[in-house]
Amino acid sequence: MKIKFSILIVLLSLLLASCGNQLQLLPQADISLTLIESTKTEPDFNKSQITVSTSFDNNGAVGFALTEVKFYTFARAGSIAADIESYTIDYFYADGTQIETDTGSSMRGNVAVHVPAGWLCPEPKEGEPPVLVCGINTNGAVAGTGPAVVTNTFFAIDMDIINKLWNASDGIGRSGAYAMITVEGTDANGNHFAIKMAPVTVIFVV
Repeated sequence: MKIKFSILIVLLSLLLASCGNQLQLLPQADISLTLIESTKTEPDFNKSQITVSTSFDNNGAVGFALTEVKFYTFARAGSIAADIESYTIDYFYADGTQIETDTGSSMRGNVAVHVPAGWLCPEPKEGEPPVLVCGINTNGAVAGTGPAVVTNTFFAIDMDIINKLWNASDGIGRSGAYAMITVEGTDANGNHFAIKMAPVTVIFVV
């Protein structure tokens, strides 16, 4: 009797372990993210930047104008859908030294956009309505790049950081400064994700 009970315990443990592994194998979202200026509709994947325009008055005082940006995103072929929810931005001089903010915290913000899955819907049969949203379980769907969507616009830099860059006098200066952006959200399977984007250059335009 004890032997049978021990075997039962072993089998139950194996079953639970198997279930745990299956849960870990649930697919996660695979999405592309690019930062673009608010006035643009298509990204330049080789040029992602945060632009600060400068001007000078008659007394030589400098003024700054910020350009709003937004995230351009899509699901890669075969990816499940996802919701982008927030972002975090940290700034660095060209040598990699982080620029401390007055608050001591990263710049944070919320965005809300649904990224459709990377599946292409089949052509509708005659007399049938088209299928607008597809996934891996949609009959006839084919893996392909999902439709591109953009978030609401926002300012990716504040005057605190701008002034520190402009007034840098320790030989590092503002040339080559960049931002590191992390985007967070939840995919269709309930997985939390955090995507660290490639460095985004900060450009001062005179």
